[in-house]
Amino acid sequence: MDIEIKYGPSKKRLCLYTDNIGQVLPLDYIENQAITTSTVAGKLEKPKKVNMKTVEIPENINFGAIEQLLQSEISEIGQLSIPEDFGKTLVYMGGCPYSPLMFIGEAPGADEDFHGEPFIGLAGKKLTEIIEGGLRVPREAVTICNLLKHRPPDNRNPKTDEIEKYEIYLENQIDLLKPAVIITLGKFATNWVLNNPQSTAIKASRGRVHELDTGIRVVATYHPSYLIRQYSVQNRRAILKDMTMVVDLLTSMNLYPWWI
Repeated sequence: MDIEIKYGPSKKRLCLYTDNIGQVLPLDYIENQAITTSTVAGKLEKPKKVNMKTVEIPENINFGAIEQLLQSEISEIGQLSIPEDFGKTLVYMGGCPYSPLMFIGEAPGADEDFHGEPFIGLAGKKLTEIIEGGLRVPREAVTICNLLKHRPPDNRNPKTDEIEKYEIYLENQIDLLKPAVIITLGKFATNWVLNNPQSTAIKASRGRVHELDTGIRVVATYHPSYLIRQYSVQNRRAILKDMTMVVDLLTSMNLYPWWI
């Protein structure tokens, strides 16, 4: 697999790209891949909070097959007929596609539509704080995606028919990448993953570990944008409590830490 080292769409994180689909991988992820700052021109700095080390990749992962299937999915989504007022940039996935931990949000915003990478605006910065501060995990070591793969107008909430239009691609994404644990961000992602009515409040699903028929564990928490809009010590502690639950869960599954 050919690897190219360059900055991601946000221009803030140094990433690895596969040769055929431009899939973002975390710096130093590929096992035994020699990476030095001299391989890329210019001044290179890894994120200050990240101390990424080589991740041990399970022997049963078939990179070629995964890349081929991802490319097929991305190509098919690119042919979707989307409303005129939707963003035109496909925002498929960010972070590490081979992580045991996947975050699912609701839809890209303006920054994500511009850069083509999920969660890089204000909500993305807050998500990074949650990942690196609450989980003590490098952001580059988790998978990040959304229910919708294009930005709805004015960053509004996704409608039921829009979720139904995209859900097959998220289903395929989960089936392909097989995360051990999913963290759902906000009620739309939570209700879709847990097959709840979309009117169900997030608090009805928080505070415990859910298990899907596939064996994947699910922990629901507030969307980062909610914490920005409704910041309080109580809400902050609630999210940190959710992240502690995830760390305990991954530890019990002998999956934490997986990036060291």
